Amino acid sequence: MPGSAPGLGFLQDGEFTGFEVDYGRAIAAAVFGDPEAVEFVVSEPEEWFSDVANGIVDVTARAITHTLGRDALLGIDFGQPVYLYDSQIVWAPHDSGINSLEDLEGRSIGVISGTTSERNIQEAADELDITFDLVTFDSPPELNDAYNDREVDVVTGDGSFIQSLALSVPLAERIPSRPIATGLSKEPLAVIVDENQSEWKDVVTWTVYATIQAAEFGITSENVDDFLDSDEPAIRRFLGVEGDLGESLGLDDNFVVDAISSVGNWQEIYDRNFPFPDAPPIGGGLFSEGGLLYSPPFA
Repeated sequence: MPGSAPGLGFLQDGEFTGFEVDYGRAIAAAVFGDPEAVEFVVSEPEEWFSDVANGIVDVTARAITHTLGRDALLGIDFGQPVYLYDSQIVWAPHDSGINSLEDLEGRSIGVISGTTSERNIQEAADELDITFDLVTFDSPPELNDAYNDREVDVVTGDGSFIQSLALSVPLAERIPSRPIATGLSKEPLAVIVDENQSEWKDVVTWTVYATIQAAEFGITSENVDDFLDSDEPAIRRFLGVEGDLGESLGLDDNFVVDAISSVGNWQEIYDRNFPFPDAPPIGGGLFSEGGLLYSPPFA
């Protein structure tokens, strides 16, 4: 997991926080009944896939885009479903006078070198027949410093990445900004596991599903115990009051209750880790709210 990405995964004063950190704790709660029964390992990008494929870690969560090519080539499987349907955006200061991609003519754009974001923004420029100065950086802190020092006019990257950059700057020092282009690419983000661990993949998958289903039902970390007395069969199956879903996964039947009690539902996790009101959009809210995230029935 990352150790330097506020909002996603961040190590500060010996404590990990972040969206992906909370999913690690949810899985630990589902498996062991204890959200703290997890070891977080900070790894470099070149180790994200090899560490899980070689058994060094059991799960990797690092804003990794789900692609079938990776499934086939890297000895890994993606846990379904994705936990965020992200997309590439362009992020500009309110006072920049930039309101669309066409306004980038002659401007400068900051991007991390060697990423799909670099390729996608260049392809967008070619399609629109505009010319701009594409400035590449080797690391997120370098890109962030350049943006906040006004050395580049705008930055581009996945929405979660841009949120993370913004969260790394104190609110009083943050440049008021807004998205001027969204959806430049589709980035469905999911955790990864070793490809030879199908039963483990099921555990990870249904734990992620549980956080989404809980949000659909309106079940939160605060009211989950109240729902144990529900008369709704679907809710009773979901929470393990009836049925044997937990047993079929090799877990306690109350694994959903343990996970939701520990970290909350998907919306709680999102709101806790991406709290600022002027946040750039990240796709993937609940389908009932116009997003793309949904859970199959807990039969």
